[in-house]
Amino acid sequence: MFAEKMVTFFRFLSKIVLLICTLFLGFGYSIALSEKIQRPSFKNLPTSEFIIFGIIIIGLIYLNLLVFGFFKKQKSSEFSLSETDKSNSAKREFEIVNYDILSTGADGGHKYISTEILEKGKLRRLIILFENKSDENQLEQRKVLKICGDLFDEGIQQDLILNNAKII
Repeated sequence: MFAEKMVTFFRFLSKIVLLICTLFLGFGYSIALSEKIQRPSFKNLPTSEFIIFGIIIIGLIYLNLLVFGFFKKQKSSEFSLSETDKSNSAKREFEIVNYDILSTGADGGHKYISTEILEKGKLRRLIILFENKSDENQLEQRKVLKICGDLFDEGIQQDLILNNAKII
């Protein structure tokens, strides 16, 4: 564990050193280049060497961008529901006792349930969305609910969602 922290620290330190060197060289290059443009005979350095040095600075900037992760591919936010159905959906059945009945104002108002369940050893929030409005109307009359539906799990950071739920 200590070795991992040391490696992480040295990686971070090397990134900082690379960044400082790039900034220092880039700053010096920009000053020298502006002087060379204003006074072509400045420092007796040929223009071709300024171009080579500029390419090296651009390479260092690119290397910094790679090191700091600016070119990492991000997961696409676009997905199709059929892919989600296959990978994250499972038909499940629950018996719940403690729950909150919530409602929306959309489409004449819909009721849904919010509760917490133990899923894979972790306490997670579960949102239950009903397939039929007739099931929603039965919520007021029951204490213990036995419900089945399609469970969607989009990861530990997200709530669980039980779609197309039916009271059985």
